[in-house]
Amino acid sequence: MTRRRGGAPTVTMEELRRINPAFAARLGSAPKKRSWSAAQSTRIPWLHGKLRTFDSKTEARVAARLLAELPPGATIFCQVSVPLLSIAPREGGTPFYISIDFFVVEANGRFRAIDAKTRRKSREWARGRAAAERWLGCRIEECSE
Repeated sequence: MTRRRGGAPTVTMEELRRINPAFAARLGSAPKKRSWSAAQSTRIPWLHGKLRTFDSKTEARVAARLLAELPPGATIFCQVSVPLLSIAPREGGTPFYISIDFFVVEANGRFRAIDAKTRRKSREWARGRAAAERWLGCRIEECSE
């Protein structure tokens, strides 16, 4: 057991198992908080033959389709953070950001913003998407395949 200066003592799990095994067992088997998303990370072949890990199977499917349809001279960017215009930024003045899954930039400078979505969307997505579309001046496409 260690004691921080001016704070409560801290106990490691090993010490807790020795002191109070029943409590340590309950603490160790506490249910994990379930995420709102059931996404499973997935790896697919990417540019130059390298494997890339995507946060979800849906995102990996969309990435594979975009890569197959990529026009000559175009570039694909993943997980692009876009600052949102806000009249009430965070404390310290830092802006809010939205992360868009893919940007496809064509050789002529035109671009497409694509986000991989399933039926289940976060509550903040619609508001963030609307603000990002105004900021970017283009529509953010939602794809599931």
